[in-house]
Parts: sequence; structure tokens; C-alpha cells
Amino acid sequence: YEGAVEYVNSLARAGVKICYLTGRDSLNMREGTIRSLKQWGLHIDDFDRDLIMKPAKGSVEDDEFKNQEMQK
Repeated sequence: YEGAVEYVNSLARAGVKICYLTGRDSLNMREGTIRSLKQWGLHIDDFDRDLIMKPAKGSVEDDEFKNQEMQK
């Protein structure tokens, strides 16, 4: 989305902790997701801690996974 990178990075510069929550699965899509985030210049401090992905494709529906993670 237009302006998203600048917005997220401005939040990070202001001290806001940035986490990415996606319905993509870690098993098959982690490397490509990290590559894409870096390519777009989106700020992230620690990919192991701050990139939240489903463990495996089909393990849970995307919406359910995201709702569960948001409750943590």
C-alpha cells in the first residue's frame, strides 16, 4: 500500500515495537517472506521474534490463527 513502508518505519523510529503477523506458513514461506520484507525496506529488529507465521500450511485457518495470536 502506498505510504505503508514510510509509516511503519516512522513508527519504528519513534520507538514502537513492530511485529508482522501473517497467515503465511513458516515451513514453506518464511525465507521468501523475510526476503520480501527486506526488499521493501520494512523495519524489523528480530525476524525470529517479530515475524509471526503459521507453523504449517493448513494447520489452522488464517483468521483463526491471527485471532489466536492477537490474544497473546
